[in-house]
Amino acid sequence: TKKEIVDYYKINSNKVKVIHNGFTKASVDQSSKDKEELKDILQDCKYFVCIGASFSHKNITTLIESIALFNDNNIKFVIVGKENDYFRSMKELALSFGLENIIFLNYISDGLLHALYDGALANIYISLYEGFGYPPLEAASHGTISIISDIPVMNEIYGDSMIFVDPKNKVEIAEKLTLLSMNSPSKEEVHSKTDYLFSKYSWENTTKSILDLINLNN
Repeated sequence: TKKEIVDYYKINSNKVKVIHNGFTKASVDQSSKDKEELKDILQDCKYFVCIGASFSHKNITTLIESIALFNDNNIKFVIVGKENDYFRSMKELALSFGLENIIFLNYISDGLLHALYDGALANIYISLYEGFGYPPLEAASHGTISIISDIPVMNEIYGDSMIFVDPKNKVEIAEKLTLLSMNSPSKEEVHSKTDYLFSKYSWENTTKSILDLINLNN
């Protein structure tokens, strides 16, 4: 984002200070209703989850093509987004591939969202473009690993704590889906790799960075 601002406005890069978003671990409890709803949706099948699939830069076309290559109807894919033209076109694409193991959900409660993160083999976040990208942090707070795009912003935010893929390489994505369907890391393993992110991207750090910037310019 800093690079785009500098390039677009033709200003000195020293005039732009990067301050990352903060993140607070959710304290939403999964009620028995949420767990029952999850069971009704998944029928006790193993599954991957993909959150925020409402716009073309989220790259759901490539994900669906990767799922077709993955070719295991016993594993489900829950794709959550907003019921707009793009989301509907993704439903039609999945239908054209005959992929009955993809479940599209339009609106879900916070409780169901956290239940989905908690039980997933992995979260999938293969966007072509992002400003920050919250879902991998949300998933990590539940001890669930994410498959994410090997693009500059994701490397900057997540370091080596996630599983990176070329977001345009459906063969590589399908291979990672296969690997994780057979051997998904434990919650303890995920926490050991990702817990540092929650102190790094705390609201306290964000606030301090903003105050430091204000004081610097006064």
